Amino acid sequence: MTELLGHNNNLISNTITSPNDLLQNYHTQIAVAHQYLHQSKRMGNRKAVLWYAYYLGEILENMPPEERPSCSKQLSRYYNTAAVRTYYIFRKWGTAQINQTTKLTLSMVYELKVRDYQTIVN
Repeated sequence: MTELLGHNNNLISNTITSPNDLLQNYHTQIAVAHQYLHQSKRMGNRKAVLWYAYYLGEILENMPPEERPSCSKQLSRYYNTAAVRTYYIFRKWGTAQINQTTKLTLSMVYELKVRDYQTIVN
């Protein structure tokens, strides 16, 4: 895990707060988190991209099962997979680890082989 995350103990950023408003429906929560993720990507903020991917995955994984198929259709396969993987990786290792990464990108999370991903989260 250390190699993948590329720890940087000298630089600790603040946690990005969740864009989720629990009073909004799931479709809106997904749209807002996805918008923030894209904005962070355009700005070149790698850590913010990981944070918003984490929040997106958290929404997807914690919504009622009957809501998930229609909400998942709002996202490409890439963002569905990457967000859910990001959520499970940092749920296990702690979200503070996002701030410790120096090299990890969303595409690296997406491109993980299934065996490697399962090793990280299990």
